[in-house]
Amino acid sequence: MLRGEVVAGEEPVVGEPPEMPGVPVLRTHQPGNPLASEQACWLLGVAGQDDVAGVQTLIRTVNPQVVLIDLCASRTDVLRRQGTEAPTLGSMVSAFREGTTPTAHIAWGWLCARLAGPAATMAAAAALHAAVTEAGQCGAAIAFGERPLQITLMRSWAALGNPWQRAKFLGVALGAGIAAPVEKQPLKLQHKAADRAADSDPLTQGLQELCREFPQLKGPLMEERAQYTVAVMRSLATSATRVVAVVAAGRLPGIRANWDADIDLPAITASPPPRHTMRLYLWGAVTVGVTAGVVLSWRKQ
Repeated sequence: MLRGEVVAGEEPVVGEPPEMPGVPVLRTHQPGNPLASEQACWLLGVAGQDDVAGVQTLIRTVNPQVVLIDLCASRTDVLRRQGTEAPTLGSMVSAFREGTTPTAHIAWGWLCARLAGPAATMAAAAALHAAVTEAGQCGAAIAFGERPLQITLMRSWAALGNPWQRAKFLGVALGAGIAAPVEKQPLKLQHKAADRAADSDPLTQGLQELCREFPQLKGPLMEERAQYTVAVMRSLATSATRVVAVVAAGRLPGIRANWDADIDLPAITASPPPRHTMRLYLWGAVTVGVTAGVVLSWRKQ
């Protein structure tokens, strides 16, 4: 098991750029690393379009061997859509009917748009796109630091437990979307905006509010995802001494808190026991909810 150490900034770190004092550096000690005995990982939290310049500056200054982005490998389509219009209800339904996008991606895209707003979702993608572009220019490899989306959704659905909680969740995630098309306003839960952390990002803030409504989701949506990202970052110590990680700003506390923790990777990447009724319930509800939204939007025209 790899162990890590958080560097607060008082002691010097090998290769740390002096012009980046506000960027936390995480170090992993890996005796088996053929390149060196220590890996330094610059951890940059981003929240939107305004962070693009910071991403570019950090990567150009550090000249890393690996750039880790806050995305799972199956969702590179988010990077290809960078610069295009934000996803709308109509585009999600079209993708579902055409079969061009996995159902899990449609469900997650809907939830993100409902929690953070489409504009914020696209702005976050711009920062990741900038990281990939800069990585290509300096010859750095790309690592994906997010757990596979299918696993996250399945474990979240299983964590909800009884049918009542699942129905309530679908009512929040889908029912509210039918009443207000996703392209207008992000979903407003009962908790006030003042309860949100200032140093965060719209999606993480939305997920945190969702976890207040459904405490069972805190594990799969927040804690396990942070642990997975830390495990990936640690694993890079076997092949790289300089890593830049570009992640959602709201995830920084969770990543730093788990940096020196023992992480059971097989446990947090395991799929729940297959239950066909559960799967039909979930994807059937997604289909019904999205279709109902389309019908209602057509009627308003």
